[in-house]
Amino acid sequence: MKKNNVITTSFDKSSKKSTIAKLAKSVVKDSLLSTSTNGSFKIIQSDVLGIKEQMNVFAASVEEMSGNLKSMTDHLLSINADFEHFNNNNAALKSKIDERNQDIAEKKENLNTFVESIKNLSVSSEKISEVIGSISDIATQTNLLALNAAIEAARVGEAGKGFAVVADEIRKLATKTDTMTKNINKILDSFNTKIEEAVESVENVNSFLETLTKDFNEFANVFSQSQKESNSIGESLSQNSLAISEQIKVVDDLAYRISTIYSALEKIVHVIMTMVNVNKKIENMIKF
Repeated sequence: MKKNNVITTSFDKSSKKSTIAKLAKSVVKDSLLSTSTNGSFKIIQSDVLGIKEQMNVFAASVEEMSGNLKSMTDHLLSINADFEHFNNNNAALKSKIDERNQDIAEKKENLNTFVESIKNLSVSSEKISEVIGSISDIATQTNLLALNAAIEAARVGEAGKGFAVVADEIRKLATKTDTMTKNINKILDSFNTKIEEAVESVENVNSFLETLTKDFNEFANVFSQSQKESNSIGESLSQNSLAISEQIKVVDDLAYRISTIYSALEKIVHVIMTMVNVNKKIENMIKF
């Protein structure tokens, strides 16, 4: 009986030692594992903080880029507005040029009509000159006939005195008529000269108007080409502004995604810090 008690007591002591050894081994193992885990957490935490810092720098760069793009868009919109204002002014100026060109064309037409009227007047004056010339010839012939009649009446003597008086009056009238026709011819010659000068002046004005019209048309063509190029530049600016606006949307979306990732990283850091603290508490509990 005593022998059995000794064996039992010996077994209990041996069992307790074994249990203590296992427990000590487990504590050491858990301690080593906890230390390793804490080290891993710290490495992960350091990496996450590094990524977080890089993301913060990247987010600042994206924000700056977005600001630059918006500033560029505002600048392009301002330039586009200036181009629209310039095009509106060009359109108004082009309209005035067309109106002046139309006025010049109408004045040219009026001048042409005036020139034709003057030329017709010159033709009429020439016809009048021809008639006056005929009258002058008739007056000259009448004067000769009256002179001959006066000579013949003088030969007849007293009987031809009455006829001589009439012949003399006819001769005086013919002479007066011839003088008048010559004066009229002088007036007509002067009138024709003035008409020729007027026609030449009008033709010079007409030539000037033709040159002016040509210059206006060339200027209008250059102006139209300039306006087309200006419109093309305006359209290009609008397209660039639209493209930049799309890029701003992309950048803003990227900034939003970065912000989301940044928030997620902050949560991860918080979780890691919590796990490290919990692990430290477990270590402290194991030590005691």
